[in-house]
Amino acid sequence: MALTLEIVTPEARVYSDTIETVVIPTTTGEVGILPGHIPLLTQIEHGELRVTKDGQISLLAVSGGFAEVEGDHVHVL
Repeated sequence: MALTLEIVTPEARVYSDTIETVVIPTTTGEVGILPGHIPLLTQIEHGELRVTKDGQISLLAVSGGFAEVEGDHVHVL
């Protein structure tokens, strides 16, 4: 199974890909998202998203916003 991660800014969609996992820095700590995660809406803290794809970890900087998990889709706004 896989997740679809989309990162959207007010200007444009800046990232869209199929991934294995993502770790999101939230205001209450880090949240790891795997396929099949329950629905979630959370506020994002400044920090790094840790994205795993094909066994490789990539770091993506975020400066706040919100994350929504719905089914196997993760939207970062």
